[in-house]
Amino acid sequence: MYRIIVLGGYGTFGSKISRVLSADPGISLLVAGRSGQAAKTFTEHLLKHANTPTPTPVQVDANDRQSFRNMLNIHKPHLLIHTSGPFQGQSYAVAQDCIDSGVHYVDLADAREFVSEFHALDDKAKKKGVVAITGASTVPALSSAVIQRYRALFKEVRDISYFVSPGYDTDRGMATVKAVLAYCGKPVRQWMNGAWGTVWGWQQTMAVPLHGVGSRLVSTCSVPDLELFPKWLEDTKVKAVKFYAGLEIKFLHLGLVGMSYLSRYGLVKDWSRYASPLFHIGNLFRPFGSQSGGMGLTMSGVPVASSAGSEVSWSIVAHDGSGPLIPCIPAIILARKLAKQHASSQDHSTPVHLAPGAYPCISLFSIEEFKDVVHSNPGIFVYEPLETSDHAMSRAYPQSIGHPYFESLAPVFKQIHTARTVEGEGSCVVSQGSTIARWMAHLVGLPAATLRDARTKVEIKILTEQDPRDPSRSIEHWQRTFDGKPFISSQFIVPASKLIIETFGPFRIVFRMLPTPDGQGYTYNWVKTYWMHIPLPAIIAPRAYAQATPSNEKGWDFVVQVS
Repeated sequence: MYRIIVLGGYGTFGSKISRVLSADPGISLLVAGRSGQAAKTFTEHLLKHANTPTPTPVQVDANDRQSFRNMLNIHKPHLLIHTSGPFQGQSYAVAQDCIDSGVHYVDLADAREFVSEFHALDDKAKKKGVVAITGASTVPALSSAVIQRYRALFKEVRDISYFVSPGYDTDRGMATVKAVLAYCGKPVRQWMNGAWGTVWGWQQTMAVPLHGVGSRLVSTCSVPDLELFPKWLEDTKVKAVKFYAGLEIKFLHLGLVGMSYLSRYGLVKDWSRYASPLFHIGNLFRPFGSQSGGMGLTMSGVPVASSAGSEVSWSIVAHDGSGPLIPCIPAIILARKLAKQHASSQDHSTPVHLAPGAYPCISLFSIEEFKDVVHSNPGIFVYEPLETSDHAMSRAYPQSIGHPYFESLAPVFKQIHTARTVEGEGSCVVSQGSTIARWMAHLVGLPAATLRDARTKVEIKILTEQDPRDPSRSIEHWQRTFDGKPFISSQFIVPASKLIIETFGPFRIVFRMLPTPDGQGYTYNWVKTYWMHIPLPAIIAPRAYAQATPSNEKGWDFVVQVS
C-alpha cells in the first residue's frame, strides 16, 4: 500500500483531498493535524465511503519540528501533502523534514515568494532521491497546464491574463483570508510590455465575464506565476502576464479595494493582522453570495495558422459549492502519479516519472488528466476554446452550453439548436399549486392545469433569426401552442457571460445552461428575474427550472417547474 499523510487533512482543502484519495484502492491514508479529535472525527466519517484500509487519524503540530520528525519516523509515509496554509511567511521546515526523512512532498502553496524560492531545496532533494513539489494548486499548477495546452497555437504570445472569482457562499478558511490580505495595497512586481513593472495589490479593478455566472469584479493579486512564467515562457516572447482575483459581492470587493489604498499610502501597515475579525464579519454576508465561481484565462498573440484567431479563452466554472475542490485537484493528480510510480518500481513496469528534486508545479500534468478528475464531480465544468471554425457555435444554445459539451448532446438537440426553423408536436401534463401560482401562470400565458390523467396537445415552432440590435448574435423565437392557445417567448444569449435570457410578457428570466450528467440533455437553471428591466429580489422573483432529455431519435421530454 502507498502511504500518504495529508497534513491539515480535515481542513478546508485537506478534507477534499482526503475524501478523494480515501476512495483510491492501493492508498493507505493518514489524516494529520493539530487536533487529534478533529482528525478522529473526520476519519470516522471517511470510513463510510473509503475503499482503502481504515484512514488513520494522526495528531501532530508541524511547528514542533521534533514531534513532526518523530511522526514521520513512526508512520513512514511515502508521501506527505501539505495543505496547512497560509504559506506567506511560512518556512520550508515541513518540506526539509520530509526530504531528510526520504518522504516525497507536495504542497498547495500559492504564496509568491514561497513557491518561487523553493528551488533552494533542490540539491538536497536530488541527493535524497525525493520528489518535492510546491504550488500544486490553481496557481501555478492549473494555470500552467492550461497555458501549456494552448501555447503551441501561437508563434508569439503577447498577453496572458487570467482571474479567479470564487462563489462567496462557499467554504474558505482563515488561511485563505490571511493570504488575500497579505498583499492588499502592497506593491506587486509584474511582467508587462516586455519588462518588469510595479502594480498594487487589490487595485487595477475591472469587470470580467464568467461563463454561465455573469460579470464579476476582479483586481490585481500577487501569485507565483507572475514571478515564474516570464522565464518559463521566454521562448514565446511573452509580453505580459497578469493575474486578478475578486470577491463575488461587489460592495465587499470595492471595500477591499478601498482598504488597499489605506495600506498603499501607509495608513494601515498590514491588513493580515486583522484577518480574524474580518473573516467573521465577512461570514455574515455569505447568504448574499452564491455557490458559483471559477477561473478564466485568455491568451493572445500571433497565431501559427493564418486562419486561426489571435486569442483563445478557457474557463472552469464550479456550481453548488464545488469550487474549493479545484485547487485540490493538482495535488490529487500528483499523488496518484507518485503512487503509480512507486507501484511500477515494485513490479518493474514502465514508470510514470516525476524526477527527484525541489521545483514548482509547472506543466507537470495535462488538462486531460485534470479533466479526468473533474468528470467525477458533476458540479464542475471546463469550457474550452474551439480550435477550428464552427458556424453552429455562433448560435445561442451552443455558446451557452459550451464546447465540448454541446457536441456531446443527443442529435435531436443539436438539430433543434442549429436549424433555422423547427416544428414539432406532442402532449403535456400541467399541474399548478397555489392560487398565486395559478394567477401568475395565467398572467404570462402558461396553460391551465390538466385534469387527472389527461394530456394537453402541444405544438412547437422555433424560428431563429439575426438580432437586429446586435448582428453578431441570434434570437430564438419559441411559439408553443397548448390546445390552440399560443404561448410565445424569445431567447437570446448574453455574449460575455453565456447566460440565456428568455422574455415573455413583462418578465425577463436569466438562465444558466448546463449539460445533464449523462451529457445527452441539458438543464435550464434559474439565475435572476427582471420585471420591466427591474431586477426582482430573489425572495419574490418567479423562478423556473427545466430539463430536456432525449426520448428517442427524433423526440425529447421536457420538464418545466415554475415557482
